[in-house]
Amino acid sequence: MDNVFFTPYIGPNYPQGYKGKKILALGESHYINDDDEGRDHFRDYPQLRHFTSDIVQRYLNYLSSRMNYRGWMGTYTKFARAFYNGNLSFAGIADFWSHTAFYNYIQEPMANTRQTPSKKLFTECEAAFWEVVRDCRPDLIIVWGYRLWERLPFPKTPLTDSLFQISATADDQPTRILPITHPSAPSFSYQTTYDLLSAALTE
Repeated sequence: MDNVFFTPYIGPNYPQGYKGKKILALGESHYINDDDEGRDHFRDYPQLRHFTSDIVQRYLNYLSSRMNYRGWMGTYTKFARAFYNGNLSFAGIADFWSHTAFYNYIQEPMANTRQTPSKKLFTECEAAFWEVVRDCRPDLIIVWGYRLWERLPFPKTPLTDSLFQISATADDQPTRILPITHPSAPSFSYQTTYDLLSAALTE
């Protein structure tokens, strides 16, 4: 994947899928604080290529009591539990993530969580996104948040009121894509998200 810097996390059981469906969760961006070495010259640090997988692994370490809880980890918990309308044990969450992939669309680190990537950066990162889609071949992409959804620069063809279809070119196999409220948002609802996910997985 020539255009990808932050390579996706791919669970060891991803080829089996979740209930037979390969799911790619799509976040917006990573962030590295201004005083952290590497943000301005991140491409000079090849170990950062695994930043996405390292973040998910840190979360999994927390689930297995090998790391203390951090506030950002709740996002990954809520996303997994949304598939079960909020009711899923830590063991079940770990199993879910072993069957799932995760990728952040923006391929440059932001300075903080509230920084919105530029429109130019969204456009520049499109080629990397399609490389990941072609490599992972997901049955369903789930977009974390409507801010990200609205800034994705490619066309989305509606299949239902909430489910869409995308493809890089007319010759590519179409991929289904579903935007949801970001799991970290105060307005995130298990019931609403569960209903959307259930409908998308049965279409």
